[in-house]
Formats: sequence, structure tokens, C-alpha cells
Amino acid sequence: MVKFETSYHSKQIAATIITAEYDFAYSENDYNACPAISFPLVSCFDYSVGSKYFQLSTNDILFEKGETAFKVSKYKVFNKDVTLCIQFFNPGSEVISRLSENKKQVSVITRTIETEMLLRKFYSIGFSNNEMLKEQLLADILNSVAYGDMHSSNKTKANPHIIKQLDLSKDFIHAYYYDDLRIADIASAAFVSPFHFSRLFRQHTGYTPYNYLLKVRIENAKSLLITGVSSTQAAFSTGFNSLENFSLAFSRIAGCSPSFFGNSKIY
Repeated sequence: MVKFETSYHSKQIAATIITAEYDFAYSENDYNACPAISFPLVSCFDYSVGSKYFQLSTNDILFEKGETAFKVSKYKVFNKDVTLCIQFFNPGSEVISRLSENKKQVSVITRTIETEMLLRKFYSIGFSNNEMLKEQLLADILNSVAYGDMHSSNKTKANPHIIKQLDLSKDFIHAYYYDDLRIADIASAAFVSPFHFSRLFRQHTGYTPYNYLLKVRIENAKSLLITGVSSTQAAFSTGFNSLENFSLAFSRIAGCSPSFFGNSKIY
């Protein structure tokens, strides 16, 4: 069963959460009249346009230019797919112009942790009545895609069971990033041995488990600093064992010190 639930709508865009629940693998044809960007949230499925084929998962972003006929094939192992689709009613928008530079009808981009965290925030409030917050989060998501580091996804087809296991490990990191985590802890959430887990995680996400955890911690620290929390409190609230280690990691990833970030308006 496929449900389309609109979570935000304006004159420029429509953000729709698409949910599919099923007991067996299936395929269907569909069509996008407008340019669209899709973000799998709880998903792994095959997608094809003509002779072009992609396997899409929660590590990817799908960009379609519009007037695109496509086919999706679902894996039984997921039972439920959730995808956020943002359609653009104004093809001349700045975001679409930026993403159209590669001239391809369809592109698949690997998403960053910054985009991932914004998507998780949006999904958590997608059906609330806070329209202003939804509008702001969507703007932040689109800006993170259009002006962040864009890398084409060139992954080979993966076992959907492995994708689902890695999704569990990412959920675990986002839920417990503030704890004193080890690779073995994260691997156990995915039911994979630590040795194989590190290789699989990097292969499918583009990050080592350590770097993924570190970036999640820094992004959460940014959110705290914006509210006026001190650097020391932000450090220990996000899993760092010392202010020095936090400051070094923050400066390397964010490009400035935590105190400068918290006192400035660069965010």
C-alpha cells in the first residue's frame, strides 16, 4: 500500500512524504512532471530511467529534472519505505539551476551528514502544525544540497539486508552520539562483526564509523552553541572527553573555534 502524505506546500514547492508498506517485493512505473529531489528516509530500492539504473538508499539523494518516467522496484526485506520528495513548481529556481549544471536528466548524489541530520529533524516534525519550522528546515535541506559538497554516487549494487543493517547502525549513532561509544558498540547495533562493519560502513556511506560519529557530534554541538551553551558544556554534552579534544575537532571540521562560532552569526 502506498500513501502520499503532504507535509509542506507553498507556491514554489511541495514536500511530500511517501510511505509504502508491503509484504512482498514489487515494481511499479511512475512519472514526475516537475523537477524533484527525493531523499530516501527508510528505504532501499531499485530505480531506473530508460537504460540508466540506480540502487537508492538512505545514503543517497535523487535529482530528477522533470517530465521523467521511471520505474521503482522494492525489496521485501524492508517491508516499509519512507521517502521525502520535494517537487519544484518553478523550474527556474536557484536550487534547480545549481543542480541542473551536470545536464543529466537524472542524477544520484551521496548525501552529507549535515543533510542527513536536517532530514531527520524534518521527518520528526513533518506532520506537525509548525509551518515556519518546516519551511526553515526545508530551506536548510535544499541549501545543504545545492551548496554543500556534491559527489556523484557510483556504488555497485548492494545486498538490501546489509543496507538495512547499516541503517540500524546510523540510527544508533544518532541516538547515542553523546555516549562513550566504540566501534564494537556501533557494529553490534548492526549485527555485524567490528572488522567487517568498518569496511561495509565506509563502502556504503563514504565515511569511516569514527568520522561519521565525529561529524554527528560536531553538528549537535553547533546546535547547542547557537542557543548560547558554553563550549565546555557543548563538549561534554556531545560525547567529547575534554574541551581540548572538542576544540581541535570542532576547528578542523567547522573551520573556526567553538567560541567564535557561538559568538558569531555565521550559522
